[in-house]
Amino acid sequence: MQTVYFIGIDLAFSAKNNSGVSILSAIQPNTGRRDTVLQGLTYIGSRLCKTDEEIGEFVLPYLIPGNCAVAVDAPLVVPNKTGMRPCERGIARVFGSRQCTAYPGHQGNMAGTRGPQLLSYLESLGVPIVANPRMEQHPDAVHFMETYPHAAHLAMFELPTVWKYKKKPGRSWDLCRSELIEYWRRIGALMPAVTSQMQRLSGLADTDPLLQRIAPWLRAIEGGILKSVQPPEIIGKRYKEFEDLTDGLFCAYMAGHIYAGKPALLFSPKSNGSTDLQQYKDGDDFIVVPSL
Repeated sequence: MQTVYFIGIDLAFSAKNNSGVSILSAIQPNTGRRDTVLQGLTYIGSRLCKTDEEIGEFVLPYLIPGNCAVAVDAPLVVPNKTGMRPCERGIARVFGSRQCTAYPGHQGNMAGTRGPQLLSYLESLGVPIVANPRMEQHPDAVHFMETYPHAAHLAMFELPTVWKYKKKPGRSWDLCRSELIEYWRRIGALMPAVTSQMQRLSGLADTDPLLQRIAPWLRAIEGGILKSVQPPEIIGKRYKEFEDLTDGLFCAYMAGHIYAGKPALLFSPKSNGSTDLQQYKDGDDFIVVPSL
């Protein structure tokens, strides 16, 4: 048996803002079978990080070649100097009718430069990185994959539109909090052992920001279908931090989902949502979206 690690990074476009980073682990049989790893996920921890150095300090011990997959909500492969990447156009074609499009990343904006800079920094620390969604390729490297939580929510949970848990003009705090609660209920269904572990530890680990911040939300999350318990009246910075950490945890789950060979949609210059990840060509921009 060997331990494998799944890391999720909700990467802010600027190092002035927080990135939510979470780490999960699982036990994989020595036979090399990957399809069972989601059954035994364990929560390792989360952090709010700003700089590449802070992210590296947290994740470096777990970036084990061949035994780690990383899912990042930010562009990683950015060959274009301006405009949209083909993978972003594919997301818009497939999910645009459900209010889901990807912010365009290119070499002239922070959306397109932060991810490659993070990869370059980690490589400077000696981490052998491959930005590639095909897990069987490059077994002696750490696989990094660009993912997109909003699109994954639609594909995995068959939602009519994206969850509106991110605070934007015209969205009330009540709406955002109720949508975030529903998000957490789905996370609990995907990872019951992890969420049970977090419930036991909530409020006890003073160095883990997700365990600290989830405590006041637990009664509402556990309210079930009756929704009889109201969400806590948390707003502003503290809400944004919990939202970033939630996306980071979901990205970690997506890394495990893809590692395990579960269904996923590939968006790249040659694929507009194919379930065949073998269509990916090294060096192409891509977004991989877990699905049913």
